[in-house]
Amino acid sequence: MTPEGQAARAGRDVRNYMLFSFAALLVMVPLLLLKGLDLWCVFPLLIGALSLMAHWRAGPVFLLLSLGVLVSLRALGYDPVTCVQVGVIDRLMGQGPGLTSVTALPATPFLDFLLSVCVLAFVAGHYRLQALVYSVAQPERRGPATAERTPASPPPPRVNPRRADGQVTAWEMPLLAAAAVVSGVAAEHVWNYFRGQRPMLGLSAHGSAALAFIWASAAALVLAWAFFGYVRRCRMSRDEALLYLQDQCWRQVRREQGRVSRWLAWVRWRGRRRKEGGR
Repeated sequence: MTPEGQAARAGRDVRNYMLFSFAALLVMVPLLLLKGLDLWCVFPLLIGALSLMAHWRAGPVFLLLSLGVLVSLRALGYDPVTCVQVGVIDRLMGQGPGLTSVTALPATPFLDFLLSVCVLAFVAGHYRLQALVYSVAQPERRGPATAERTPASPPPPRVNPRRADGQVTAWEMPLLAAAAVVSGVAAEHVWNYFRGQRPMLGLSAHGSAALAFIWASAAALVLAWAFFGYVRRCRMSRDEALLYLQDQCWRQVRREQGRVSRWLAWVRWRGRRRKEGGR
């Protein structure tokens, strides 16, 4: 690791976001215990803690997958060991899948709401932590052109490879926690609204609610993309707008431009051959 990377990981803002994400992880543990996961609640905790300590970018994805599998199985009365016993051991013994009796657990909407808020806070804090340690966008290299550089010249420096330490304000993490709570409340109300709708297309209540939610989310994303694209174009400078228009012009006439370029290249080649033949 480079000295810059070590200095970035030792920064004050990195420690604060790591503590924020660890707090979200620790709050998940009693919630999972109340949902009946017993010792299985340690598994998501280990994944989240290892991803934070190793700065693992894919850690939140595996945390979400593990929580989705464990919570869904536990809601049906299963756990991974019971699933192995029901699906493998009972069948090998020839007893059928009904040897091990399971009981579905009652729904816990409030615990699910708190768990979703903690997961959202952990994922957002984890990726903001990555922005302080790694480059979240492709770094821009600035320096002399390749033709002007010599083999002995150093490579051009990276411009803004990561978020600089000290840019995190005092209100950033409280606002992130408040945004996680507000997002959880909004998601709960939206999901309850879709669940209360009449089933469509002969689907089940859950399938119809999931289909309506996906459709509404896609429509909202398209509207947001159009709105922010319009705002970005309105905030362009003169040079940026000219570059954008030139790019659009090239996309519209690239075939015609390519045909003209091929003819020009052929004319130059013929002219050069004639000159060489005249000599």
